[in-house]
Amino acid sequence: MSDPITHVPTAEDIARVKERVAAQANGAPVPPVFRKSFAEGKISFLYRWYSYGEYTNDILENQSYRAQAEKNPEEAQKYLRMKVFQKCVLWPETFNPLAREELQPYPAGVVGRLFDSIMETSGFTENVLPDTVVLAPDMPQEPTPEEVEALRLAHPLAKRFGVLGKPFFMESFNYETREPELVPLRYYLYCPIDRATLVASRELGEDDAAIDFVLSKATVWPQNIDWAQEPANYRDWVFNSILVASGCGPEDPSSGVEEV
Repeated sequence: MSDPITHVPTAEDIARVKERVAAQANGAPVPPVFRKSFAEGKISFLYRWYSYGEYTNDILENQSYRAQAEKNPEEAQKYLRMKVFQKCVLWPETFNPLAREELQPYPAGVVGRLFDSIMETSGFTENVLPDTVVLAPDMPQEPTPEEVEALRLAHPLAKRFGVLGKPFFMESFNYETREPELVPLRYYLYCPIDRATLVASRELGEDDAAIDFVLSKATVWPQNIDWAQEPANYRDWVFNSILVASGCGPEDPSSGVEEV
């Protein structure tokens, strides 16, 4: 009988992963690195999120994937999982999702749960399973009230309608205190759009050009954001939030009719 699988990153392992991620960022914002543990902490993985740029290249603009998704959804899902593991699992460095004999000895749900955690971290669900952030997000701090007011006055649509903030949080587990904690990953400020902006976006069609146009007009902070480097689905979250704030999307549950 083979020995049970156990692997937990050392401080040196984590340091190497940090250096590699920072080098691969090549001057762009460095994404955070997360740890996911199983079997009472005896099996751990280090991973990062799946970016929107990767999601676009691998899935959205991949014609062979889209054709496969229609004919054989199960095979298409296997392809997506392989791409996500190849790009996002950072440690163990020898982890190979293509080697069935490597995956077989793990407890039954480990590989599926790891994939789910990566996709959740990438913005495909609002309920994120506990993870540990081992490399803090490389992003500006949340703007101060004074900075928000200055942004509002400088932005034509924000000055007219006001600015709304949309924070995104991930629940983390602090292994020192043995307590869960909230770690901010991204924070965006956006404002509603006016009728002219909506009409102009619709003239661009229903593809990425229209979404990018709306985001460029209504995302107030961070400025000059590169959505390709953000978590894969956060772009759509912000876009939909802008539509809701503008009265164009699903009705805001905080608004409604009241008796007077």
